[in-house]
Amino acid sequence: MFFADLLQNAHDKETIEKTCKDFATFISDCVTSLIEVYSVAVKRVETTKDNHQITVFLLVRHAVECLDAVSVLVSKGCSNPCQPLLRSTLEATLGIFYILEEDTTRRALAYHVAHYHRRLLCTGR
Repeated sequence: MFFADLLQNAHDKETIEKTCKDFATFISDCVTSLIEVYSVAVKRVETTKDNHQITVFLLVRHAVECLDAVSVLVSKGCSNPCQPLLRSTLEATLGIFYILEEDTTRRALAYHVAHYHRRLLCTGR
């Protein structure tokens, strides 16, 4: 933890370490709750024949992975490297909200089409 090394006294270092640990625990608890909800939703959807829900599940999984990485970085006192991960989580969350807002099937399929279109453009195939 680079920042803690810059502090002059042990009390301030302990305070920073405890604060970082508490925030990391909170974020980990949020990740655990999100995983539980994700698991319940996946089990419920397995009984249907629709495949468009996979879009939302992939976005949720992406958000979970990013938040899990944030908890690790925060536990070590690394706040700046969290910024791209938090932005990516926010973008995934906004995508989920947009897809679930209305016309879910069409929006989820449109997301897949756009994703594959970008991949084709990037690979040149």
